[in-house]
Amino acid sequence: WFRLPHVKKIAINDSFVLESLVYRVLSRHFGNEPYYLKLIELFQDVAYRTELGQLLDLTSQPLNQPPDFSRFTLSRYTRIVKYKTSFYTFYLPCAIGMVYAGNEDQKAFDLVKTLCSLIGEYYQVQDDYLDC
Repeated sequence: WFRLPHVKKIAINDSFVLESLVYRVLSRHFGNEPYYLKLIELFQDVAYRTELGQLLDLTSQPLNQPPDFSRFTLSRYTRIVKYKTSFYTFYLPCAIGMVYAGNEDQKAFDLVKTLCSLIGEYYQVQDDYLDC
């Protein structure tokens, strides 16, 4: 849709509208709950981390130049898959459930984050391999 002649850069604004709708839905359904702020902070944190992962991916190669494979390292790839995939795909659903259930144990959240990062990395490596 972003390639349509009448859309082009308007698609950037569309992404902002979609993200804003997430917070409107959270407000509508959870705004009166004691854990509402925790949910908002969780979604903001995951969005931030995912956007960083996307940035790492987009900047892994120079623009308008031949690929520079020396910039593609295992360390960079691991960070890309951790931040681009793991947080929104695996950690966010688990953390939402924990918040909803009233869990406030930061060590439990840290453990789930670690486990979900590993699961997400495994998932993305497998997905990338199958795409080859």
